[in-house]
Amino acid sequence: MKRREFIAATAAVAAVTASGSIAQTPANNSRQMYYLLRNYTTAPGAGNAFDSYIRDALIPAANRLGITPVGVFSPWFGPVAGQGTRLVLLPGRSLETLATLDLRLMDDAEYMKSAGGFLDARGGDIAVTKLESQLMRSMDGLDGNITIPANLTKPAARIFELRVYAQPTWMAHRRKVKMFEEGEAISLAEAGFNNVFYATNLVGGGMPGGTLPSLTYMWVYPSLAQREQAEKLWMSKEFTDSNAQKKVMQRPDLQPSGGAISNIILRPAAYSQM
Repeated sequence: MKRREFIAATAAVAAVTASGSIAQTPANNSRQMYYLLRNYTTAPGAGNAFDSYIRDALIPAANRLGITPVGVFSPWFGPVAGQGTRLVLLPGRSLETLATLDLRLMDDAEYMKSAGGFLDARGGDIAVTKLESQLMRSMDGLDGNITIPANLTKPAARIFELRVYAQPTWMAHRRKVKMFEEGEAISLAEAGFNNVFYATNLVGGGMPGGTLPSLTYMWVYPSLAQREQAEKLWMSKEFTDSNAQKKVMQRPDLQPSGGAISNIILRPAAYSQM
């Protein structure tokens, strides 16, 4: 990257990030979050029934339990794009609430009424043919709160990127988590990767590559062009040489051992709370 391009890219990133809180900050217990990611496969032609259920029944009930904001996404590019896949992200402070969500929903009379025939569909009316779930917790050294820059909230045009970073061993996983906590998360934010959350997987892995031990994280951008600009800046020698946090990543004690990355570009549903 030429110096003129580097300066222009840095200025553009600053303009995007100025309106929202993007850089990660050290977390305390009050900022610990858990995330339940559900990967639904819908039956052909059942998209409207699924959307009605999520919009009118699940989201209001989840909000009543303190699970907010609820994100609903469709894959645009990636391994599961075009397969009737819908992703629902449910963040909360209570691990127990997320782990027992379905039991709690069954005790919610308003939810049961709104969910109606969706929960007890028969034969050709069944809207979901497969469901995989992934339970995660925020990293200890990072703020677990869902963060989206003010200029990328509804109704602004925006796209999301979900990435899973699987490591071959637990020690490699631990080093990668420490790298994120001690420099990589902030450095990525400074390059223009607007973080939504960073998490470590506890149980399950509904996304490709989401086996344990692994990290799962999400970014948001105004466009694919902005995502490409952030990538270009992140990979440039000028940024690597000048960014203090990226230099931290070069410490020998933080180096992971290989790993496999899977990423998916997502579009939010019109009714998504993210």
